Amino acid sequence: MKIIPKILLLTYDYNQDVRDTMKQLWSSLVDVDKESQLIEEKWSEILDLCLDYMKQKEFRKRLSACLVLCDLIPNRSWNQIKSKFRELFLGSLNLLDDDVEAIKNAGVDLAKANKKIILKHANIYNNTNLEELREVLDLVIPAIQEEILKSNIKQAKYYGVNILFEIVKSST
Repeated sequence: MKIIPKILLLTYDYNQDVRDTMKQLWSSLVDVDKESQLIEEKWSEILDLCLDYMKQKEFRKRLSACLVLCDLIPNRSWNQIKSKFRELFLGSLNLLDDDVEAIKNAGVDLAKANKKIILKHANIYNNTNLEELREVLDLVIPAIQEEILKSNIKQAKYYGVNILFEIVKSST
Protein backbone atom coordinates (compact mmCIF):
# COMPACT_ATOMS: atom_id res chain seq x y z
CA MET A 1 0.00 0.00 0.00
CA LYS A 2 3.04 2.28 0.04
CA ILE A 3 2.67 2.76 -3.71
CA ILE A 4 -0.92 4.02 -3.48
CA PRO A 5 0.05 7.73 -3.84
CA LYS A 6 2.06 7.00 -7.00
CA ILE A 7 -0.69 4.87 -8.48
CA LEU A 8 -3.19 7.63 -7.72
CA LEU A 9 -1.05 10.20 -9.51
CA LEU A 10 -0.63 7.89 -12.47
CA THR A 11 -4.42 7.66 -12.81
CA TYR A 12 -4.12 11.32 -13.89
CA ASP A 13 -1.22 10.76 -16.30
CA TYR A 14 -1.05 12.59 -19.62
CA ASN A 15 -0.91 9.29 -21.52
CA GLN A 16 -4.37 7.73 -21.89
CA ASP A 17 -3.00 4.17 -21.86
CA VAL A 18 -1.11 4.79 -18.62
CA ARG A 19 -4.23 6.38 -17.09
CA ASP A 20 -6.42 3.45 -18.06
CA THR A 21 -3.93 0.88 -16.78
CA MET A 22 -3.47 2.68 -13.48
CA LYS A 23 -7.22 3.10 -13.04
CA GLN A 24 -7.64 -0.65 -13.50
CA LEU A 25 -4.85 -1.29 -11.02
CA TRP A 26 -6.36 1.23 -8.60
CA SER A 27 -9.78 -0.42 -8.80
CA SER A 28 -8.29 -3.87 -8.22
CA LEU A 29 -6.33 -2.66 -5.16
CA VAL A 30 -8.83 -0.25 -3.64
CA ASP A 31 -12.44 -1.06 -2.86
CA VAL A 32 -14.76 1.70 -4.07
CA ASP A 33 -16.34 2.00 -0.63
CA LYS A 34 -12.96 2.49 1.03
CA GLU A 35 -11.41 4.83 -1.56
CA SER A 36 -12.12 8.07 0.30
CA GLN A 37 -10.94 6.53 3.58
CA LEU A 38 -7.69 5.42 1.95
CA ILE A 39 -7.12 8.86 0.47
CA GLU A 40 -7.69 10.35 3.93
CA GLU A 41 -5.16 7.95 5.45
CA LYS A 42 -2.57 8.59 2.74
CA TRP A 43 -3.29 12.30 2.35
CA SER A 44 0.02 13.61 3.70
CA GLU A 45 1.96 11.23 1.44
CA ILE A 46 -0.18 12.19 -1.56
CA LEU A 47 0.30 15.89 -0.86
CA ASP A 48 4.06 15.51 -0.42
CA LEU A 49 4.34 13.55 -3.66
CA CYS A 50 2.25 16.12 -5.54
CA LEU A 51 4.36 18.99 -4.23
CA ASP A 52 7.50 17.13 -5.29
CA TYR A 53 6.05 16.37 -8.73
CA MET A 54 5.09 20.02 -9.24
CA LYS A 55 8.82 20.86 -9.21
CA GLN A 56 9.91 18.10 -11.59
CA LYS A 57 11.17 18.76 -15.11
CA GLU A 58 8.99 16.03 -16.60
CA PHE A 59 5.77 17.73 -17.67
CA ARG A 60 3.68 14.59 -17.11
CA LYS A 61 4.49 14.62 -13.41
CA ARG A 62 3.73 18.33 -13.07
CA LEU A 63 0.44 17.87 -14.89
CA SER A 64 -0.70 14.82 -12.92
CA ALA A 65 0.17 16.55 -9.63
CA CYS A 66 -1.96 19.57 -10.57
CA LEU A 67 -4.89 17.45 -11.66
CA VAL A 68 -4.82 15.33 -8.50
CA LEU A 69 -4.64 18.42 -6.29
CA CYS A 70 -7.46 20.13 -8.19
CA ASP A 71 -9.66 17.12 -7.45
CA LEU A 72 -8.63 16.51 -3.86
CA ILE A 73 -7.86 19.94 -2.36
CA PRO A 74 -11.46 21.21 -2.23
CA ASN A 75 -12.39 18.32 0.08
CA ARG A 76 -9.61 18.91 2.60
CA SER A 77 -9.90 20.72 5.89
CA TRP A 78 -7.53 23.54 6.77
CA ASN A 79 -5.75 21.31 9.27
CA GLN A 80 -4.96 18.82 6.51
CA ILE A 81 -3.27 21.37 4.28
CA LYS A 82 -2.01 24.19 6.47
CA SER A 83 1.51 22.80 7.00
CA LYS A 84 2.13 22.69 3.23
CA PHE A 85 -0.24 25.41 2.05
CA ARG A 86 2.39 28.07 1.41
CA GLU A 87 4.34 25.67 -0.80
CA LEU A 88 1.13 24.58 -2.51
CA PHE A 89 -0.08 28.14 -3.02
CA LEU A 90 3.21 29.47 -4.39
CA GLY A 91 3.85 26.32 -6.42
CA SER A 92 0.50 26.59 -8.15
CA LEU A 93 1.19 30.18 -9.12
CA ASN A 94 4.63 29.27 -10.49
CA LEU A 95 2.93 26.85 -12.88
CA LEU A 96 1.07 29.74 -14.51
CA ASP A 97 4.28 30.49 -16.42
CA ASP A 98 4.94 26.91 -17.54
CA ASP A 99 6.03 26.16 -21.10
CA VAL A 100 3.35 23.49 -21.54
CA GLU A 101 -0.14 24.85 -22.17
CA ALA A 102 -1.87 21.93 -20.42
CA ILE A 103 0.13 22.65 -17.26
CA LYS A 104 -0.67 26.36 -17.44
CA ASN A 105 -4.37 25.47 -17.61
CA ALA A 106 -4.07 22.99 -14.74
CA GLY A 107 -2.10 25.62 -12.79
CA VAL A 108 -4.94 28.10 -13.30
CA ASP A 109 -7.44 25.54 -12.02
CA LEU A 110 -5.25 24.80 -9.01
CA ALA A 111 -4.77 28.50 -8.31
CA LYS A 112 -8.56 28.92 -8.40
CA ALA A 113 -9.00 26.00 -6.00
CA ASN A 114 -6.44 27.54 -3.64
CA LYS A 115 -8.18 30.90 -3.88
CA LYS A 116 -11.48 29.30 -2.87
CA ILE A 117 -9.78 27.71 0.14
CA ILE A 118 -8.23 31.02 1.13
CA LEU A 119 -11.45 32.96 0.78
CA LYS A 120 -13.39 30.28 2.65
CA HIS A 121 -11.03 30.26 5.61
CA ALA A 122 -10.02 33.94 5.58
CA ASN A 123 -13.54 35.32 5.70
CA ILE A 124 -14.24 36.83 9.11
CA TYR A 125 -17.99 36.37 8.69
CA ASN A 126 -17.95 32.73 7.64
CA ASN A 127 -15.05 31.39 9.68
CA THR A 128 -15.83 31.46 13.38
CA ASN A 129 -12.59 29.69 14.28
CA LEU A 130 -10.37 32.69 15.07
CA GLU A 131 -7.19 30.62 15.37
CA GLU A 132 -7.73 29.18 11.91
CA LEU A 133 -8.58 32.61 10.53
CA ARG A 134 -5.32 34.04 11.90
CA GLU A 135 -3.32 31.10 10.56
CA VAL A 136 -4.68 31.62 7.07
CA LEU A 137 -4.15 35.36 7.09
CA ASP A 138 -0.69 35.06 8.68
CA LEU A 139 0.31 32.63 5.95
CA VAL A 140 -1.34 34.12 2.88
CA ILE A 141 -0.75 37.85 3.29
CA PRO A 142 3.03 37.58 3.83
CA ALA A 143 3.31 35.05 0.99
CA ILE A 144 1.60 37.48 -1.34
CA GLN A 145 3.70 40.44 -0.15
CA GLU A 146 7.06 38.66 -0.03
CA GLU A 147 6.81 36.30 -2.99
CA ILE A 148 3.93 36.89 -5.36
CA LEU A 149 4.01 40.66 -5.76
CA LYS A 150 7.76 40.44 -6.45
CA SER A 151 7.28 37.66 -8.97
CA ASN A 152 8.10 38.04 -12.65
CA ILE A 153 4.93 36.15 -13.49
CA LYS A 154 2.30 38.71 -14.41
CA GLN A 155 -0.65 36.35 -13.90
CA ALA A 156 0.65 35.35 -10.45
CA LYS A 157 0.76 39.02 -9.44
CA TYR A 158 -2.83 39.37 -10.64
CA TYR A 159 -3.92 36.42 -8.47
CA GLY A 160 -2.08 37.83 -5.47
CA VAL A 161 -3.63 41.27 -5.75
CA ASN A 162 -7.04 39.77 -6.47
CA ILE A 163 -6.86 37.54 -3.39
CA LEU A 164 -5.86 40.49 -1.19
CA PHE A 165 -8.74 42.50 -2.63
CA GLU A 166 -11.19 39.65 -1.98
CA ILE A 167 -9.95 39.23 1.61
CA VAL A 168 -10.41 42.95 2.30
CA LYS A 169 -13.76 43.00 0.51
CA SER A 170 -15.06 40.05 2.55
CA SER A 171 -14.13 41.72 5.83
CA THR A 172 -15.94 45.01 5.26
